[in-house]
Amino acid sequence: MKCSLPLQKGFIAILEKYRKPVDELILNFRSPDYSPEGGYRPVEIRLFGDTLDYVTEFAYFGLYPELEKSLDFDFGQGAGFQPFTGYSDIRRYGELFQLWQKNFIAYYRAGVYRVTS
Repeated sequence: MKCSLPLQKGFIAILEKYRKPVDELILNFRSPDYSPEGGYRPVEIRLFGDTLDYVTEFAYFGLYPELEKSLDFDFGQGAGFQPFTGYSDIRRYGELFQLWQKNFIAYYRAGVYRVTS
């Protein structure tokens, strides 16, 4: 699996489990219990061939909560995103991406997600 930031073995194993022989694949990891009150945030991951193109996590924001991008690792564009700080070079997101992967692997192993493609 190719990516401009290091990938953890557990994360690669999850992606390989759902990978199909197609040029492009979008995987959606959703917790049925997620709501504006809390829970495990939904995640969308796009694979382009054997390359990780992006990982986007969503969260509810606002007075009248709407699901919006809360964290985005866009490897294809070389940019990372967080609310209130905006976009910056993906290389600045190395430590955060490592922490995010660790948490995602733990949540996945705990069975909190339903996965669709």
